[in-house]
Amino acid sequence: HAQKACDAAVDMIQQLTPLDEKWSAACGFPLRIGIGINTGNARVGNAGSRRRMKYGPLGHTVNLASRLEGVTKTIAVPILVTEATRSQLVDQQRTRRLCRVLAFGMESPVPIYEYRVRDGNADSKWEQLRIEYERAFARYEQMEFAAAKEIAETLLTVDASDEPTKFLIERIEKAESATPESFDPILHMTSK
Repeated sequence: HAQKACDAAVDMIQQLTPLDEKWSAACGFPLRIGIGINTGNARVGNAGSRRRMKYGPLGHTVNLASRLEGVTKTIAVPILVTEATRSQLVDQQRTRRLCRVLAFGMESPVPIYEYRVRDGNADSKWEQLRIEYERAFARYEQMEFAAAKEIAETLLTVDASDEPTKFLIERIEKAESATPESFDPILHMTSK
């Protein structure tokens, strides 16, 4: 099911392109969606009151997926998946570990991964972005900020539009003055 969910997410993003071309000028802004995917047990049922009832999926798995959708706006990637989803994918090379996030209302942080939308000719570029970003992020987690920033800035010469790398550089710059006691590599989301 994890692979099917990711394939469906990619299809949704690809179907949005012609709609964006048609409607963005009329709307005055580009049309974008963010998709969060988590894998695990969930239940379905009614939620609400006697006056207003909603039938749908419930539970931690569903809540975390919903929170990841919100994180897509912060990191500026269209599809985010959890480790639980990534572990069940056929092609894990289409993912890149971005960070650990403590989503709003959750008790513990989870590693999150970007799921790559594009396929085909950009494989070597993606592979370099994936490997080097993860290397930069590992240095960031170890408080090796100069090395992390150097790797990340080099990545922007490979792809100047890579939003996760830009976001990582912002985080590095904010953390450079941190002490070992105050540094927290976890991305804390304070809203949905």
